[in-house]
Amino acid sequence: MRTYGPTDRNTLAVRQNLAAEYSHLQNFEKALEEHGAVLAARIEVLGETHQDTLISMQNIGYVKVRMGDNTGAARTLEECLEKQRAALGMQHADVAKTMN
Repeated sequence: MRTYGPTDRNTLAVRQNLAAEYSHLQNFEKALEEHGAVLAARIEVLGETHQDTLISMQNIGYVKVRMGDNTGAARTLEECLEKQRAALGMQHADVAKTMN
C-alpha cells in the first residue's frame, strides 16, 4: 500500500474535492480554508503559474462569489486570469472559464 504525503498531487486533489463539497454545503469559511491550504501547497510544490495552482486560485474566486464577496472575488479572479493568460495562453479552456 502506498502512502501519500500532504503535498502529493493525489492528496491535494482529494482536499480540493473536500473544499468543493464544503462549498456545496454552503460552509464557505471551511471551503475557503481548504482551498487556501491547497493553493498554498500547490504554489510551494508546483509554482505560481502551474495549471493546477491556477485552478485552485480560480476555485477561491468562485467561493467568494457564492459568499457574496463580489469585490474579493473580482480581485482573485482578475489575478488568476492575468496569470492564466501569461502561462496558458488566451485560447486555453481555463482562461475562458475564468472570463465567464
